[in-house]
Amino acid sequence: MTKEQNREARNLRDSQLIQQFLNGDNNAFTKLFNLHHKNLYKVNFYRLQNHHDAEDAIQEESIILYKSLKEGKYTENKSFGSWLFRIVKNHIIDFLKKKKLPVILMDELPDGIEQQMGDLITSPENKAKLLKAINTLSPRDRKILHLRLWKKQKWEEIAKALNSKEKTIPRQYTRILKILKKKLEKNNF
Repeated sequence: MTKEQNREARNLRDSQLIQQFLNGDNNAFTKLFNLHHKNLYKVNFYRLQNHHDAEDAIQEESIILYKSLKEGKYTENKSFGSWLFRIVKNHIIDFLKKKKLPVILMDELPDGIEQQMGDLITSPENKAKLLKAINTLSPRDRKILHLRLWKKQKWEEIAKALNSKEKTIPRQYTRILKILKKKLEKNNF
């Protein structure tokens, strides 16, 4: 089977399960959700970097999906998978805001990152690797980077936002940069 045939088979299967669900078969929803659970977990874990947060997010997304399907928000003129992952992306943003974590879906690096990382990010490929490496950091480390590089906040402001001592933030920031440099040098992310 070609990729296109696989995609068509998945779309047909999803459409049939959606129709069964809309006709009152709640088991069809469970089957549909279980078919997509593994990929949902991967996306959530990649963005949230925490198993428990990823599982919590998936539970909330199942409710959003259930309600959205019941309300007729899905139309078959688009791929169910694409529609589902748009729901997931929006939910992750809301989830991060609710937990007061920075929303770093980072499609672009901030100005000045080149100075911080030296010649490790001279090519577009290395910039993409850096974005990927940043997303593997803990939520707290991502927040420190976000506040310092994207929001251009001073150490004092970052410390206040994180409820930390001001003198510890520059050391943590330096440690984070070292971690990123090691990850880039080793392609370890």
